[in-house]
Amino acid sequence: MAFWLITPVKPFEEGKSRLAKVLSIAERTSLNQQLLTNLLTVVQRAGVCTGMIVVSQS
Repeated sequence: MAFWLITPVKPFEEGKSRLAKVLSIAERTSLNQQLLTNLLTVVQRAGVCTGMIVVSQS
């Protein structure tokens, strides 16, 4: 059976908005990029998915 990872992602500058009091928009953008990259890397290395789809407005 094929198993696909489907990940919804907000635009990087909009994600983690609750951290706005402690992180700048540039820091939150970077954090969101790093989190997505880490997720996709870990899933790929685990070899458990046939494929991955990232769904985003941008």
